[in-house]
Amino acid sequence: MHSNPQKVPAKKRPHESLEDDTSIEEPPWKRVKPPFNSWEEAQTVYWDSLSKLSLTRRALRELDRRNKAAASEPTAYRPTAHSTLPKYPSNDLKRFARHGGPDLSDLIGVRLVSLHQLNPADMRQCNSYMERRPSVRFSAPHDSIESPPRTPPPDFAERSSQNTSHRKSSAYHGDFGQHLADYGIYMIDDEKEPTNWDDIQERLRQPRPSLSPSKFTVQAFKDFKKTNMEATTETKVMRSSFATIAGRSDIYSSGDVPFGNLAPLTNGALVDAKPDFFDGARPAQLDAQIRADLDPYIVPSKAKQNPLLPNFFAEGKGPNGSSAVLQRQACYDGALGARGLHELKTYRSEQPKTTYDEKADTITATYHADGSLKLYTTHIAPSASGKPEYHMNALGRWYVINSRDEFATAVGIFRNARDWAREQRDEIITAANSRISDAPAQAINLGSSGNSTASRSTDVPPHDSATSAEQPEDPLAVANPPVPRKRVNRGVDKKAPRFDPARRPPKKGSG
Repeated sequence: MHSNPQKVPAKKRPHESLEDDTSIEEPPWKRVKPPFNSWEEAQTVYWDSLSKLSLTRRALRELDRRNKAAASEPTAYRPTAHSTLPKYPSNDLKRFARHGGPDLSDLIGVRLVSLHQLNPADMRQCNSYMERRPSVRFSAPHDSIESPPRTPPPDFAERSSQNTSHRKSSAYHGDFGQHLADYGIYMIDDEKEPTNWDDIQERLRQPRPSLSPSKFTVQAFKDFKKTNMEATTETKVMRSSFATIAGRSDIYSSGDVPFGNLAPLTNGALVDAKPDFFDGARPAQLDAQIRADLDPYIVPSKAKQNPLLPNFFAEGKGPNGSSAVLQRQACYDGALGARGLHELKTYRSEQPKTTYDEKADTITATYHADGSLKLYTTHIAPSASGKPEYHMNALGRWYVINSRDEFATAVGIFRNARDWAREQRDEIITAANSRISDAPAQAINLGSSGNSTASRSTDVPPHDSATSAEQPEDPLAVANPPVPRKRVNRGVDKKAPRFDPARRPPKKGSG
């Protein structure tokens, strides 16, 4: 006798009318930045500035917040004269109550919920609320019944919205891209390419000998695939898989640093950018006067030792990460980098700030744990009204886990992009330093190989470049390895003879 297997009910698909923008954990934001005085003010300005509202859970929570604020506003109390109030004898009121009271036929569509229909969690909430209520004492039936005014029970949905209403909008929200577009920051605008688009394509496709089959073998590629498969979180992806893609280089870089020092890119309703990885210049490369004048545009972090003037960014996500969030983050990062370079190019220059060369000098990259690597450029162009517009263009997409050859092609383009971004950054810094006439001694020649802090350190191997002789490179080496510190004997004269305990003169009185 065979038993029929029970059919497993199919899982219901989530409702698609509400965008699933709350499945990703949203980071908390602790402080309010000017020009806003409160989180409520920042939220109001952000939602009112959107040209198009989408039906999302955040939009519904914002509506609940505004309805609650409107209901809690105190209304002016106007006392009514007692002479205008009708006075009914107590017998008439009792007769009116015996006949059923007021007519409630106009309450159509009201659904009465019995106690057995409530969820256990809702029952516990109601019971705790009833226990906290002040007791109501009823008098005799013939006396007038007086009770304190009832307060509505706590709204359970409102309690959850209180935790998210005090947050600025981030790339994890579906309306983040719409907000950027309202301020002239566009994602994937293929109709508006930069004027140096062909030059960038040619520069990025130059071969790199360090990724040749003799140096990056098939076994090394298999090791990378295994490492990428074991990276189950965003942090592991950036520390293992992405570190292999970035390779070993002497480019000054950092990551996971909030850009809390930069001026708002829109109206201040967005969170501070926090790229997972970015390349920039060392602070000593740029003149101190320029750093002070352009601080809110080129110095991203309050910690001044971090790279400044970043123009290469990278964002990563784990297996469960959203590709849409990656694209929004890349667009936000690239716009901040392009704005900083434009401020430096026009600093004390004959070229006005409203003139844009429409050249791309900023690159952003995204890497997902599924093996997809994408590159974008960002450039500024004038709009019809003369205001700046930020355009993001896709350079390409590659799957680095398909084969060794595709890995070598994609990673070679990625490393060429880092080198190209540094070349653009150093060129702009050199031109800005040369325009400082009041402090010529502080101008730094980036092309010299002297003892300047802007020159490359001899303790770090030279960066991988197609135009220079390459050094053997570890394909699984992490980016920016720690440089061993040299031991220095402070306060000791090198010319003075060292103390030798064996040559110590004998003490007096000793045989």
